[in-house]
Amino acid sequence: MSHAPVQGTDRQPLLAPQDTVVDIHAQHDHEHDHVHVHTRASEAPKDRLQHHRAMVQDRFSFNWWFEWIIIIIVFSVTGSSTMMVVKPLMKALGITGTLGAGPWSYRIAYVVLTFPLYSCMLLLVSSLVCRRPYFEHLLIRMWSRPLPCLFRRCSPSHN
Repeated sequence: MSHAPVQGTDRQPLLAPQDTVVDIHAQHDHEHDHVHVHTRASEAPKDRLQHHRAMVQDRFSFNWWFEWIIIIIVFSVTGSSTMMVVKPLMKALGITGTLGAGPWSYRIAYVVLTFPLYSCMLLLVSSLVCRRPYFEHLLIRMWSRPLPCLFRRCSPSHN
């Protein structure tokens, strides 16, 4: 099964803001059997990072320090809590060992469990301090490096 290459101008990220809105409250059109879709191309997408950008605009101001202290605290709480969850999870799965002494199955399982769990914990902790859009953006950037096909359209011609 071959796929036609995607033109460079047609490539859109899969997680980009959508320009369409599905009207779920509209009457179902039985004659044409489809849902009404309205486009709002004239409206600019809302900047989800507007709060963060406003807070860090004036470097070394109180707001700048406050925002970056919150971000540092979120990262430290997330990292610590992830490690506190991963180790008991590894024992529950019956995988024992250490990163230094091995075995390799422990090392691989540790890394495979840590990265997704860290991402979930980061979203949870950032939501608690009302900074989810900033950390969501960061996670999308982080995961788009090892898994680029999930975040932009890939074709066999683009390596």
